[in-house]
Amino acid sequence: MKPAPITYVVESTTGGVRRHVVDLLLNLDRNLHPPSLFCSMLRDPHFAEDAKRIEASGAVVRFFPMRRSIRPAADLRAILALKRFLMQQKPAIVHTHSTKAGLIGRAAAALAGARAVVHTPHVFPFQIRANILLRVAAIAAERVLSRTTEKIVCVSESERQAAIKASLRPDKLVVIRNGVDCDALEKAASVALKSGRTKSTDEPAEVVGFVGRLVPQKGVEYLLRSAPAILSEFPAARFVIVGDGPLKENLRLEAARLGISDHCAFLGTREDVPAILATFTILALPSLWESAPYAILDAMALGVPVVASNVGGIPEIIPSDDFGLLVPPEDPHRLASAVRSLLRDPRRRRQIADATRQRVRNEFRLSGMIAALHQLYAGIVDEQELM
Repeated sequence: MKPAPITYVVESTTGGVRRHVVDLLLNLDRNLHPPSLFCSMLRDPHFAEDAKRIEASGAVVRFFPMRRSIRPAADLRAILALKRFLMQQKPAIVHTHSTKAGLIGRAAAALAGARAVVHTPHVFPFQIRANILLRVAAIAAERVLSRTTEKIVCVSESERQAAIKASLRPDKLVVIRNGVDCDALEKAASVALKSGRTKSTDEPAEVVGFVGRLVPQKGVEYLLRSAPAILSEFPAARFVIVGDGPLKENLRLEAARLGISDHCAFLGTREDVPAILATFTILALPSLWESAPYAILDAMALGVPVVASNVGGIPEIIPSDDFGLLVPPEDPHRLASAVRSLLRDPRRRRQIADATRQRVRNEFRLSGMIAALHQLYAGIVDEQELM
């Protein structure tokens, strides 16, 4: 097969989308698919470091401001700029990631006469907590945009089912699960821990941690509200919050209101997350909605037991109590009960750790994700050559 260039379009350069795109662009077979990237820096200026690595690996990178909210004039400028970029790059495939890039990217691809478009929503906008009018509008918009989309990549089966329920064509939907590099995670954790560079706490007996953006979706306030019940049985426990976001100060105030500030550590954004994760006794992820969160995959790969909300694609990662515990969202009492049950049972934690390490290596490897995307791209290119 001759080289088939791919242009990736990304507005949401944070969280799981950032991780997914960086992993993809750094591990893509450039001989098969020379990549280019059209992205925004407005969400997270730290993405500049990732962009340098991507550019150094041989990709063409173009920055252009794109905003998450709908801004007609700014969005039109982004669409026209991307159209020009696509006409210069002449990709065989345009691959958009997340909602806003999906809107701008697919509109620009249509104007540029792009041969094929792939879209990865990571979570559809109609899956999030929003008023009914916004959800109806999101469904209508995706139905229109999907007509110009060759394939929609869902990172979980729950995401695919949500798309089918929204009347998107099932034949356009394909599930390719997120994957992680288990060996790289273990090495990063080991090196940092041996060097003594990373300490999430003063090494108390129990550490209940969270990793992610501090936004309403993640439900961190429910973890804090579960803390008093956990501390009643485990008074030495600490709660370590890794990540940043607009709710950071509100969460600090909530910790103070609950009288648990002395037990909480807000570490902000960190580059040594694997090493910090490795110090956790339990990872708690009390999200309100999710598709396939990397925090859970990372924790499982490192043998850290997980207590998470039973939402979205999380039950596909943790299909039974052998691999972690699931609780209803927005329920600090059930969350506290699940955390306490694991804290008081070290043997069960070890059993879960062994099971999850093996599960991630078998089902959620980065190499598997890359191979599945290569296969998807090859199928699209083959169809183009037959036309």
